[in-house]
Amino acid sequence: MDFGITCDAWWETRVSEVINLLPIREMRDEFYGKFYGNDINDIFIVLMCRQPEYNFKQRVRFNKKEKALYTDIMLDFDFFINATQEQRNKKVLDQILVELPVIISKYEFKNFDTLRFIDDIKIIFSKINIKD
Repeated sequence: MDFGITCDAWWETRVSEVINLLPIREMRDEFYGKFYGNDINDIFIVLMCRQPEYNFKQRVRFNKKEKALYTDIMLDFDFFINATQEQRNKKVLDQILVELPVIISKYEFKNFDTLRFIDDIKIIFSKINIKD
């Protein structure tokens, strides 16, 4: 499986610093050798944290041919502007763990082990030091 995380965020929200905290290369390597079922080959996440007046909407798309799930995780702009970096780090990790299973479940994949996939993400996240 291929797995990736990136962001589209206003610089003052410091979401890019959370991305820098994540061991992206190690995560890709970890998931590359994993098989969770035939229904999904790739999952790509975009952390969205933009000014509310732009009315960005969450995009969720599943490409059946590639078996690739692309999704935005919407982050609260005001929270990220006012939060400490530790709070930002924790919020992003928590938000991914809460929203991703819900998004995957909406597609009702018959052959994808969502619980094992989320458990593997939790293991990786548990190794991350979210302190400032």
